Parts: sequence; structure tokens; C-alpha cells
Amino acid sequence: MRYRPEIDGLRAIAVLGVLLFHFGAEHFLGGYAGVDVFFVISGYLISKKLFAELEGGRFSFASFFERRARRILPALFATIALTAAAARVLLFPRELMDFARAAIAAVLSASNVLFFRGTDYFDNDASQPLLHTWSLGVEEQFYLFFPVCFVFLHRRGRGVRGALIAMTAASLAGCAWAIGRRPEAAFYLPFFRAWEFLLGTLIATGALPAFSARGRREAASAAGLLVVLRVLSHAYCSDRPGLATIPACLGAALVLANAADGFVGRLLSRSPLPQIGLISYSLYLWHWPIYVFQRLSGFPVPGLDYRSPMAPLALTAWSLLPAWLSWRIVEVPFRSKPPRFSRKAALAAALAGGAALLAGAASILLSGGLPSRFASRELAIASYIDYNDRAYWRTGACFLSFASKSFADFRRDLCLREEPAKRNYLLIGDSHAAALWWGLSRGIDGTNVMQATAASCTPGLASKTGGTPACAALLAYLADDFLSRRRVDRLVLHAAWKPDDLPELQRTLAWARARGIEVSVIGPMPRYAVALPRLLLRSIQSDDPALPARFRNRETDELDGRMRALVEREGARYASALAVVCPGGACRGYARDDVPMQFDYGHLTAEGALLVARTLSKSGAL
Repeated sequence: MRYRPEIDGLRAIAVLGVLLFHFGAEHFLGGYAGVDVFFVISGYLISKKLFAELEGGRFSFASFFERRARRILPALFATIALTAAAARVLLFPRELMDFARAAIAAVLSASNVLFFRGTDYFDNDASQPLLHTWSLGVEEQFYLFFPVCFVFLHRRGRGVRGALIAMTAASLAGCAWAIGRRPEAAFYLPFFRAWEFLLGTLIATGALPAFSARGRREAASAAGLLVVLRVLSHAYCSDRPGLATIPACLGAALVLANAADGFVGRLLSRSPLPQIGLISYSLYLWHWPIYVFQRLSGFPVPGLDYRSPMAPLALTAWSLLPAWLSWRIVEVPFRSKPPRFSRKAALAAALAGGAALLAGAASILLSGGLPSRFASRELAIASYIDYNDRAYWRTGACFLSFASKSFADFRRDLCLREEPAKRNYLLIGDSHAAALWWGLSRGIDGTNVMQATAASCTPGLASKTGGTPACAALLAYLADDFLSRRRVDRLVLHAAWKPDDLPELQRTLAWARARGIEVSVIGPMPRYAVALPRLLLRSIQSDDPALPARFRNRETDELDGRMRALVEREGARYASALAVVCPGGACRGYARDDVPMQFDYGHLTAEGALLVARTLSKSGAL
């Protein structure tokens, strides 16, 4: 096979899309589809090689799996080892144990199976530095079985292309079935991803041939590249992958089939795209641990807020250096032609490296996450990183999380139960409101606080729209049904407020005023670039009490003032959470001794919620 630099150019576009999506770049909301593009490219290149060897009578399973091992394992093992060294310093016991389990799964090419059992790839709070290795698990599992099928079909001597088309259609149909029933299976498991690899195989074997006329080839490759760029730069098709990634995969297939020796091929071959494509595997391996550690602890870029507009570019630049070193020092020696290491030496290195990683991970699990690294007070604070909010939030009943399939999960009998002998307040909002409910229900004397909360649910009763279908249905029920039939003494609105929420808040206040409903609005909580317990621990370890303040988002200060003016202008009561948690601008880190006020970037602990509720109640804001 001759080297095709345009394929490395396409790889570069795919990996940069993934990086910018993970790093939060505003204009790469569909960057996750870069992984799907990788799968198509992988299917094409490996099938092309496999097909050529079979035609020439040179194929052997030993050589095939040796190439896969040389390609995947050295850089992966190096990444796991160096990430483990950082994890030992930066992660708390439970997090370190999760890392050890992921390391074992990654060594055994089973990461996707591990994460399928309970990890949402799209959870913005994911703290797993090896989460991205799910894609390697999918790829390696596919290539355990595909060569056997391919060799069997080839030796039959006929019907190879028809069988490949049938396999592709079966996988695609399975994906279509799973995406509506078990979307996590459609994402993580190899059968539902096989159609992407097989699409590359169809191109490699000529089952989907290239256009013969030059003009059509140019048009097809240009259209394919534009589609790939469009999908990566804008999530127009879906906020989750599945069948929605078909356009990106088809676009990649058109480029692979038609771009050689054409304008698009020359464009993709321009520097630095092929150079980035060459290091794309190591770049993919290194970017996610860098992002996770930056988000959790401000390492490796001191002072960089991972949510700032400049963070995607800064983190991409930081990822390039370890990626290049990994490619040059680790990848190249094991993949060089002629090989620097014999098959026997490479196998011995793989077994030794894998065994060492498994032994290290096992020692972490047996020790309970190496808790001896921390003093008892530090462990008490660190335990809030593992904070179990389900009971305090009444998750699944009165708080509809992202896992809730529909509004039908909402327990009206429990969450909206009135008590005639008390004042009845109704709390509406998102997860921040759910975190506050426990404190409100116990901190306001003579008051029954009902709860109607859902994930990403800004309490807009006027428009009755929300971030999820469950939220929209909940708001519609409250506005059109419950509040039209029941009389509540006060609505309490709270959320992770943003400036964009103010117009809808104003409409909701007008809606309530027109119906004679009294309203209290609780303003934004202080928010941090890193989870508050982690900042408190770092402040103790570095003897720097002012450290958490340097990571606080100051935009909420201005928003708090704007919200107060708006709410009071509309005749409602405003309760400033910032005034309670940050009196005089200095935020309380603890609700009481060694109990953090918030357990992540902004959600209150139960003790924090009680302190806020009692203080606001005494002030008369509620």
C-alpha cells in the first residue's frame, strides 16, 4: 500500500474535532463524530491491507495481531503508566480506585464494557482520565472477530462483497434498534458500531466503488469533506451519536474512495495536517487525561479555567507536546520498518508491560485507593467528592435527572403533597434547586415545601420550555394543570442562573403576578472552576486559605445584582444566595467544621442547604 497523506489529513481533522469538542469549544458541538470518522478510516486501512495479503497469499493471523499490538499497546501502556503517576498525586481514594478499574479494563481491551455499565460519556462532570479508551475497546473487539469472518468469506471464493454489505446492514439495523431502547449499548458495544468499520471495508474491497469520471470524483470528495466539517463543527443532527453520525461516516467514505490525486487530496496533504494525522493516535490518548486533570485540579496549566473561551486552544496546544513525544519515542520504534524489535521481543514487552500495569492497579484496589496519602481531616473533606445526593434531592421521584425517561417518573403524590395546617411553598428549578430543597424543607418554620425539579430545568412557567423533554412536560403540567387548580402560598424559583435566563424569568414573574401568585427568586450560588472540596484540600495542603477564592467565577456577582433589580422591579421577592454564602465578598468554604458548603462546582451539600435556607428565612426573603 502506498502512503496516502490525505488520509492522515483526514485523521487530523477528526482528532482535532474530538479535542475541541471535549475541551468545550463553542463551534465544535459535533466534534464527538471524529471518533466515528476514525472508525471508518480504520476499517478502510486494515481491510485494504488484509485484502491485499489474502489476494497475494501472504496473510497470517499472527502477523495481523502482531501489527495491531504494535500499533495500539506501546502508546496505550505508556499513557496509562504516566497517567497513573499523576492520578496517584491528584485523585482521591475513590477516584483512584475507579482509575485502577479503568486501567485494568484498558489493558484487557474491555474499557467500553466497563463504561457501558454505568458511565455517561457525555457527562460534563466525568472524572475518569481513561474514559476515552472505550473506543480502543470497541476497535480491538471488532478486530478480534472480523479477520476470521473476512478470511472465511474470502476462501469461499464468492459472495464476499454481498456478505459484507449484509453485515453492514445488520449492524446498522441493530444500531437503529438500540438507539431508542438502550442508547448506551448503541454507543459502547462493538456490534452496534461495526457498520462504521465495515463502511471503510466496503470502500477498501470495492463493494462501494469510487467514481470513474474525474469530475465526479472531485465533486464527491469535496462534498464528503464538507459534510465531515459540517458535522464536526455543529451538532445539527443530534446531541447524541448513533444514527446521527451517518453523515460524517458517509462523508469520510467519499473522501477515502475519491480524494486520491484530486484537489481535496492535495488540500488534505498540506502541512500541518498530515503531521498531526501521524501523531493522531497519541494525541487522542493524551488529550483526555490532560483535560480531566486540568478540570479537577488546575494541572498542567496553572491558573487556566477549563471553561474559559481560551481553554480549548490552550489545552490543544498542551496536548501536542506529549503526543509528539509519545509518537516519536514510543510509537515509531515499535512500528518501524524493518522492525527494531523482533516479534518475540515485542511480545515479551507487551506481556511485561501489561502485567506491571495490572499489578499496580490491583495494589491500588487492595489498598482502598491509597488513603494513607491523606490525613484524617483531608479524607473527611475528600469524602464529599463522592457525595451521594440522591436521598437529599429525592432523585427519580421529585428530581428528574437525565436518567429519567419522561415526566411519568415524577411522583406527584409525594412531591406535590400539600399540608393544610402549614404554608405551602412550591420549589421549581433544576439540580441546584433540588440541592436546596432539603434545607428549605427543614429551615423554614411552619412551612411545607413541595418540590418540582428536573435536570437542566430553568423554571420558565411562561414559555414552558426546558432543557429536557421531562423538564418541559413538568413545567407544562405545573403551569396548565396544578397551579390552575391549587393555591400555593408562594412559588420559590431557583436554578443555575445564566444571563440568558433573565428574559424568561421576567415573563414568568409577569405570568405569576397576573394570577396573583407570590414569588420568591433565589439568586445564583457561587461557582468554582474546580470542585470546592478539592480546592479546600489544596488550600490545606499548601497552607493557602485564599486559594478557593482565586477559582471562583466572578460573573455571578454581576448577575446577582441584575437579578435583584429585575425581580424587585416585577414586584417579587429576591433572595441573594451570594449574600449568604459570600458575605462581604468572602465566600464560606464550610457549612460547619470540615463539611464543605458545596460538594462540586456549585451544588450545596445538605448542611450548606440548611444554612442558606435558615439565613434566607430569617431575612424575610422567603
